[in-house]
Amino acid sequence: MGTAGISPTAQALTVSLQRTRMIAVPKSPRRLDVERGIKKGFQFAAGLAIIATVILLVAAVSGKAPPTGAFTIWGRSLLFYLVAGAAGGALYGFLRPIQNRYFGRLLTAYLIVFMVYGGASVAIALLLEPTNAPIRGVLVLSAVLSLLLAPAYEAIARRFW
Repeated sequence: MGTAGISPTAQALTVSLQRTRMIAVPKSPRRLDVERGIKKGFQFAAGLAIIATVILLVAAVSGKAPPTGAFTIWGRSLLFYLVAGAAGGALYGFLRPIQNRYFGRLLTAYLIVFMVYGGASVAIALLLEPTNAPIRGVLVLSAVLSLLLAPAYEAIARRFW
C-alpha cells in the first residue's frame, strides 16, 4: 500500500502509531483488595438471598399463606443483602492494609458488623413502625451489639481468611 496522496503529517502519524504499543497499567493493590472484597461481599449476599428464598418457598409449599407483603419484604431483603454485601466487601477491601494487626482486624470487624446489623435493624424497625421507628435507639443498640460481637467475628475472620 503506497503513501501517495497522504500528507507528510499523516504519514508521520501513521508511522508513530505503528511504533506505539498499548501497555496495560496494573491496578493498585488497594483497588484489587476493594474489588476482591466486593466479590466476597456479593458471595455472602447470594448465600443470604438463597436462605431467604428457601424460607419463603418452604412457607409457600407447606400450605401456609405467606403474610401480606411477604414478597415485598423478600425483595427488600435481597436488595439489602446486595447493597450491604457490596458495601461491606468494599470496606473490607479498603481496610485490608491495616488488617495485619489485631486492632485493624477488630476495627474492620466492628465497622462491618455495625453496618450490616445496624442496617438490618433499621430496615426491620422501619417495617414494623414505618412512621415512628426509633432509629437512634436502634443504631445505639446496634453499636453496642457490634462492640460485643466484633472480637468473635475477628477470630472467625482470622481463622478462615
